[in-house]
Amino acid sequence: MENAFDVLQGEPSNVITEIKTKSGNVFNYQLTGTYINYDGQKSLMGIGIDVSERSRIQQQLFKSEERYRMLIEQASDGIFISNEKGEFTSVNTSMAMLTGYSKEQLIGMKIGQVFHRNTLGKSILNSTEMKVGESILAEKEIRTQDGKSCHVEVSYKFMIKDSFQGIVRDVTFRRAAEEALRISESKYRILFDKNPLPMFILDTNTQNFLDVNTSAQEFYGYEKREFLQKNLFDLMEDPQNKLLVNDFGSLIRHIQKGGVYNHYKKDGTKVIMETIIHDIVYEGKSAKLIVAADETEKIQAQESLKHSHESLRQLATHLEGIREAERTHMAREIHDELGQQLTGLKMDISWLSKKLLNPFCPAC
Repeated sequence: MENAFDVLQGEPSNVITEIKTKSGNVFNYQLTGTYINYDGQKSLMGIGIDVSERSRIQQQLFKSEERYRMLIEQASDGIFISNEKGEFTSVNTSMAMLTGYSKEQLIGMKIGQVFHRNTLGKSILNSTEMKVGESILAEKEIRTQDGKSCHVEVSYKFMIKDSFQGIVRDVTFRRAAEEALRISESKYRILFDKNPLPMFILDTNTQNFLDVNTSAQEFYGYEKREFLQKNLFDLMEDPQNKLLVNDFGSLIRHIQKGGVYNHYKKDGTKVIMETIIHDIVYEGKSAKLIVAADETEKIQAQESLKHSHESLRQLATHLEGIREAERTHMAREIHDELGQQLTGLKMDISWLSKKLLNPFCPAC
C-alpha cells in the first residue's frame, strides 16, 4: 500500500493494488501516477487499469507450474531439460538418484558426461526428427558417479526456446529379465531341435503344423517347409482322422497322453506312433507340443509274443489231449490183458479146487 500512497502523492510509480468498490467487490487495479503541469498548475495525473483477469490468469499459471514441478519432482522416472548445447539446465530428484550425482552437480554438466559416448551415436539433439518436434525413444547406457553402468530407455522431445526434455527410465532389470528369457528360450529351442524323438508344435484350432524339429523331418521324410503346409491329420489314416477330429480337443484338455495312432511317412511306410501332448503358448498363439515315439517294433513284438503265447497254449492243450488219449488207450489195453489172464487163472483155480476135493474122480 505504501507504493499506492506514493502514486497518490505524485511520486512516479507503477503498482498493483486491491480496490474495493461501493458494492463491496474487490478487484486488482494497476495504478500509475505522476505530477504534471496542467494549465499552469501543478496537478496529479493518475491512470488506473483493471488487471483482475490478468492477475487471475497469472495465479492459475503459477499454480499450474507448481503442479507441473510437483509432478516432475515426484516422478519415478528421471527427467531432465537441456539447452541446445546439451547442458543440463534442470533435473528432478529421480534423475539425480539414477546417476548418483546431486541435482546441483548435474546442472551445467553435458549429456555426454553422463551417457556413454559409444551409445550416443549421432547427436540426438541435432537430429531432424527432434527439430520437427517428434519424440525419439532410444536405449542408452549411462555412467553413474561411482563408475557403474546402467541401461536406460530415454525419450527425447524438443521444447520451446531451443531446449530439450528427456525422460529416463532404468531398464536394467528389464534387460536382465529379457536376457534370462532369451537364454531360457535358447535352451528350450536346443531341447526341441536336438531331441531324438519327433516333436511338433500345432495350432490348437486348426491342427496345422507351426514348427517341427529335425528328428521329425528325418523320421517322416518331409522337409520343414512341407510340414508347415500340412496338418496333423495328413499323416494319419482317414478313419482315425475322423475319430481324432472329434476327440482331439477333449484328449488334449484332459490328459497328457494323446494315444497310439497309425502314421504314414512320405514314402508310404506305415508306423505306429505313441503321442504325448502338452498345452503351450507359441508366438502368442494357443498351441500344442506333441512328442511322438515310434512304437512299431514294440507293438509288433508284442503281437508276435501274443501269437507265440497263443501257439504255446494251443500246443499245450494238444499235448494234454494226446497224453489223455494215450492214458485211456493204455488203460483199455491193461484192462483187456489183465481180464483175460484173470479169467484163465480163475478157471485153473476152480479145476484145482475140484481135484483137491475128490482126487479119485476121473472126471474131475
